[in-house]
Amino acid sequence: MFHVLEGEMRLGSGDSELRLGLGGTFLAKQGSAHTYRVEN
Repeated sequence: MFHVLEGEMRLGSGDSELRLGLGGTFLAKQGSAHTYRVEN
C-alpha cells in the first residue's frame, strides 16, 4: 500500500502507470510486480 503524505509519486504495475498526489492511495495486489518513483 502506498499513501502520499506530500508531493507526488508515479506508480507502475504491468503496462499501466498512475500518478498520485497529496492524499492519494494505491494498493498493489500481493505478488504483483510494481515500481514507484517519488517525483517531488
